[in-house]
Amino acid sequence: LLRATGESGLNVQLVDNIPLNVPHRRDAGTAEGEKAYARERMRETRANMTPQEKERPLQKRREQNVKMTPEKKAARAKYDRERRLKMTEEQKQARLAGKRESWKNRDEAKKEEDRARVRKNYENSKKRDKKNKK
Repeated sequence: LLRATGESGLNVQLVDNIPLNVPHRRDAGTAEGEKAYARERMRETRANMTPQEKERPLQKRREQNVKMTPEKKAARAKYDRERRLKMTEEQKQARLAGKRESWKNRDEAKKEEDRARVRKNYENSKKRDKKNKK
């Protein structure tokens, strides 16, 4: 008998002393088990990849980014906005803390530029909100 431990269920404890020389798949057939198995397989294949092979999916993703149409970008922005609205207070604070850290490490000219941009965005968003309320 086997008892699976660990979050992905891939660490297997031995119960009743049955030798474990076969790769064990916990929850084979359930979605969670299949995902865990796929994750483990992916980890193994990534470990054996050459740098060129690792580069290939990145190349695809870059091409994908080029294909982003304005409509897709707008949809993405809307999704991000909704996700931010759903964030808990702690998540918001963590996000802002990260931004503050990177903000501290910038030079003054860049900060001025950013302030101007943020101010402009703020004004525009106010105008947009006003227009949307009508």
